[in-house]
Amino acid sequence: MIGLESLRRTVTIDRTDGVVTVGDDVVFSNADNTFESPLVSTFPIRSDERGLVITGDRGRLRVTPNGPDANRSVERLADAIETADGTCDVYRARIERTVSSRVTSLQLRIEPD
Repeated sequence: MIGLESLRRTVTIDRTDGVVTVGDDVVFSNADNTFESPLVSTFPIRSDERGLVITGDRGRLRVTPNGPDANRSVERLADAIETADGTCDVYRARIERTVSSRVTSLQLRIEPD
């Protein structure tokens, strides 16, 4: 994010539907940039045609980026966290959008799957 002028993050919680929306509004000093929003979890993350799925002990969450042009990648960082019970893997997802303008936004909808 070279030339980042501003980043404003908004988190909205809809307690009725159990949906969390994370919105990032970004302004760059010049055009042609890539904006990335990372997501980190100790539960496995996988990518599918609609977005990301996080599978936990009590269910699954779906993370859906707005717009079809958001690229997604997932990596597993083995033994990344040391806990009292031993080591724990960490999963990192990257939701990335390449933009040709100075202003962009990215929204992630997080909901039970």
